[in-house]
Amino acid sequence: FPFPSATAIPTPNTSPLSTFRFVPIYDPPSSVQEWSASIQQRIGSDWVADISYQGTHAVHLPQFVDVNSAKLPQGPLAALAIDARREFPWYGIIGAWKPIGYSHFEGVAGSVRNTGWHGIMLISSYTFAKNIASSILGTSDQGNQDDNYPYIWRGPAKLTPEFRFVNSFSYELPLASKSWMGGQNRYAAAVLGGWKVSGIQDYTAGAWEN
Repeated sequence: FPFPSATAIPTPNTSPLSTFRFVPIYDPPSSVQEWSASIQQRIGSDWVADISYQGTHAVHLPQFVDVNSAKLPQGPLAALAIDARREFPWYGIIGAWKPIGYSHFEGVAGSVRNTGWHGIMLISSYTFAKNIASSILGTSDQGNQDDNYPYIWRGPAKLTPEFRFVNSFSYELPLASKSWMGGQNRYAAAVLGGWKVSGIQDYTAGAWEN
């Protein structure tokens, strides 16, 4: 990349104050630790039930902070304007994507499914999960940016629903069976056989966004 021209270098003590962003020297790659466990039980000859647990912990996620955030207006700083309370009062916001973000996910899921019961195949699952994150990558430069209190807004991540209940089914229509046709007919079987009705129902709890 070419060196910036002189006009691109932030100038101190401007009106309004110059703001800029920089890349931290210490910028390790993000990493994720993952662990899981599951148990499974067969029910009869056609049904299977299982319960599973999964956990993840991500560290060194990029999180936007203002390293020049103003100190609280208290004590000797109570009467000062916001810019006068900054560590470098001749500049405004000095932003950086620091590798201090994290998230911690834990989830438990239970499911029941069959391998074919009177032409019906069914999979039903229920998941309870919680994902605590320090920030959201797309919007972490909005709201709290104070480098002194980077985790003040940590909480449940919107991308992870707390509850989810999913049902899917498939039913093979018996239109070409002997009981329907009064006897096997190869032409009827060719036209009417193999038709299935299927569907999915998904119920999810959580915040929605446009």
